[in-house]
Amino acid sequence: MSPGSYNHLVVRDGLAAASYGKAVERRAAQNLRNDPTLQHTGMARGPNGQFIHSPDFVDAGGTYDVTTQAGLPSQLARPYGPTTTHPPRPSNEYGISAMISYQNETFSMIKDSRADRVVADIQLDGCVIDNCTLSYHQANGSRSVVRNVKISNSQFVGCQLGPARLEDVEITNCKANDLVIVWGTIFSRVKLTGNIFPLKINTIVEFSAGVQTQSLYDRSREEFYRSVEWALDLSEARLMSFDSTGIPGRLFRLDPETQGIVQRSNLDSGWEGRIPPSNPWLPWIYNMLSTTDEDFVLATPLAKPKAQREKYLAGLQELKSFGFVGDTGS
Repeated sequence: MSPGSYNHLVVRDGLAAASYGKAVERRAAQNLRNDPTLQHTGMARGPNGQFIHSPDFVDAGGTYDVTTQAGLPSQLARPYGPTTTHPPRPSNEYGISAMISYQNETFSMIKDSRADRVVADIQLDGCVIDNCTLSYHQANGSRSVVRNVKISNSQFVGCQLGPARLEDVEITNCKANDLVIVWGTIFSRVKLTGNIFPLKINTIVEFSAGVQTQSLYDRSREEFYRSVEWALDLSEARLMSFDSTGIPGRLFRLDPETQGIVQRSNLDSGWEGRIPPSNPWLPWIYNMLSTTDEDFVLATPLAKPKAQREKYLAGLQELKSFGFVGDTGS
């Protein structure tokens, strides 16, 4: 990439996407000349003789499409998209990749059936993500990766997030048409801010997953969290509801006024008799005791109507007064 083209990326002007696209094409051409195993598919034609979309290259391992991150959603939506490999964007000579922004766009029916995707360097604002699925569970325990992504003022409709790995992700003022359940997803430096949809984080990757497959994902999750600085920042989130399993409490960043952590070790043999039956957090405590987790997070549903959020906030303060809830995990 020439210094002039690189400058378009630095200032992110109107020629940034085109400049980066040219760099991708040049690098792809260089690599292809050095790899005799790849074959160009040529220009494909449909039954009526018109040119149609087709993968760019084939080899013994499958089919490939070369595209920029900006073009990836449309590539995935093609009939052959879910079974085609899209090589990651090569870095330019300066080692810097520009974030691609989408505004008021709709992404529909994008399916990641092989859990081998890398979704990176994307910013969505005012978008609709409609019936998309990321990272189906796999027998080999693979995970798709979402890295350096910002999503704001957007809506999720009928989407499913499987055992992906999320890194350096920010979600701000987003809603959904229903409870968002994430299945076996792992988190590193993920921040939720503003009004956020109801969220439930499961360790289960899918009810139909076999015991060996689930065990493989469980082991990788536990190993991952041993080396993570922090996983989820909820301190500035106004959640409709929140429930999670599998993430150690020490890896959360919380607002001590409206959120807290219950530790299993604090629930002595007489704890039930000390908490009034009217405390709204009792179901969360019973749920934690049904898992193997040593602690779990309580987050006041600040996005709910005033009467409901005040009930949960009062219940949280009551649990803190009894010594059952602290501000940090062990």
